[in-house]
Amino acid sequence: YETLNLFLGQIDKFYTDRWKLRKLMFTSGDKNNQKREVSSHYDIGNDFYRLWLDETLSYSCGYFKENDTTLYEAQCCKVERILEKLNLKEGMTLCDIGCGWGAISLALALESPEASVYAIDVNERAIELTQHNAELNGCTNIHAGEAADVPEGLEFELIWSNPPIRIGKQELHTLLMTWLPRLAPDGYAYLVVQKNLGSDSLMRWLAQALGSTFTVAKYASSKGYRVIEVHRLP
Repeated sequence: YETLNLFLGQIDKFYTDRWKLRKLMFTSGDKNNQKREVSSHYDIGNDFYRLWLDETLSYSCGYFKENDTTLYEAQCCKVERILEKLNLKEGMTLCDIGCGWGAISLALALESPEASVYAIDVNERAIELTQHNAELNGCTNIHAGEAADVPEGLEFELIWSNPPIRIGKQELHTLLMTWLPRLAPDGYAYLVVQKNLGSDSLMRWLAQALGSTFTVAKYASSKGYRVIEVHRLP
């Protein structure tokens, strides 16, 4: 934020297309525009991402256990840590919202082969990659697609997401209230949110919006991130 404030303070000294800058900072609430924005951000070829991501091409936080932990090791440790905490059981129905190329979905499917894993994304390329990676790894229990591809009325014992905070508060609330009420009784959802992006206020809002049949709590906190746990009571 300090860098952004410094830049904006000097903005009159540059020739700037303010309309384009506004579009960059404030994303659209229109679903068609959101798809185009996501595509313009991610669909630029893996050669670019290989320059600064690790071998897994995971575009998210990692778990650095030691000072000399590499980015690749941190990503692997993150997935292992997630699997340790989720208490997976055979036959569960799981949902990964914002699956990317399928890193978490693949880990869930491989750890629990009898589970059904729904990998959801708005990016067509991400969906294709998730399905391709599932086939390469023999994960026939992964169903990759958009929200409309999920059977109506299907409930989940577990939902996992690193929710897209930057789509805006209204769209984020709509997204979460589309999926969290689909938790099965005694089901859990885990949301990873940066503290400085409003994780604590989001917890308060979720508790009010979901009502008395759900509990919302801070499950873990480290390095500026919160893991929010949502539990639907039995």
